[in-house]
Amino acid sequence: MLLLAGGGPKVLAGEFHSGGAWTATLLSSTTDKAPGIVLTGANSAIGVIRNTTIGNEVAYTTWAPGSFQAFTSIAAAVTTQAAPSIAASGSRADVVFLGDNSKHYFAAHTAAWSPTADPIGGVALQSTGSTPAAVTSIGSDTLVAFAGGNGDLYDQTRSGGSWLPASAHSLGNTVALTPAIIALTTGPTLMIAYVRSTDAKILFTTRTGAVWTAPALIDANSFTADPVALAALPGGEAVLAFRGLDQKLYFSRYTPAGSTVWSPPGPLVVPNVMSPSRPAIAAGVGGFDAEVGFINSADSKAYHARLTGLTWSAPVVVGGTSLTTIAIASAP
Repeated sequence: MLLLAGGGPKVLAGEFHSGGAWTATLLSSTTDKAPGIVLTGANSAIGVIRNTTIGNEVAYTTWAPGSFQAFTSIAAAVTTQAAPSIAASGSRADVVFLGDNSKHYFAAHTAAWSPTADPIGGVALQSTGSTPAAVTSIGSDTLVAFAGGNGDLYDQTRSGGSWLPASAHSLGNTVALTPAIIALTTGPTLMIAYVRSTDAKILFTTRTGAVWTAPALIDANSFTADPVALAALPGGEAVLAFRGLDQKLYFSRYTPAGSTVWSPPGPLVVPNVMSPSRPAIAAGVGGFDAEVGFINSADSKAYHARLTGLTWSAPVVVGGTSLTTIAIASAP
């Protein structure tokens, strides 16, 4: 597993191997938004940030076992006003980010970055928004989800190097925050979870073929003012993590064959802790079901815990100082 955490005087980078302990290093860049990281192979990974050290450019680090490289801009003068989102498709890393002009852009890395700032939707019909998009991939296709300027939920696909038109979900003016989108392992192809702006409740929808289900509540008594974190698990399951209005951390597990589908949201930590931002979630490794990273407001350090069934292990500290945001990735 790998971890990036920002908000402090340097970016914290962490590496974990099952049966061992976290090793952490500090990278000499800063960011005021959430980082992103994915593994693109057993021995390779890409992490991205909004680099406030260098003019808010989109910057990346590469990882090989035992080593994170210094952050480097993906291209000169390619900037973002918000947190970039990243997903892996085999050895390719797909990145989407919100430009300073409030338009959505796409970049991809295999051996090098190409493209570096492709307009999502094309130049003539470029998609826009006030919050960044989220990204996932299925095979060679890239899929994004975002809140449109009209408050509707949209998804959009890049296939064969070209963007298809954005697809509106016709929900009205009800989405303002970045949604989460994942490719499920079996059953429906995709899942989107988002926060309804009218009441701060969390909803989800799944897509089979080209058809999305009507959005349904995760839980009637759960609320958040932040984007949620979502990860796919084996067997078509998923796990969602979020920061409640009380600034404490919660999760729910999706079991499509279960009678309730989503488990009643419970705390990530017992006793629960307050955090300055949403947690980060990833599929489990080494026999665990899921992995979570979070920042504890009490000491502004990064922590990690592991899920078995509906029970989280006691969190362990990864490190860092003055941290506010976090990302985590597990092996594909």
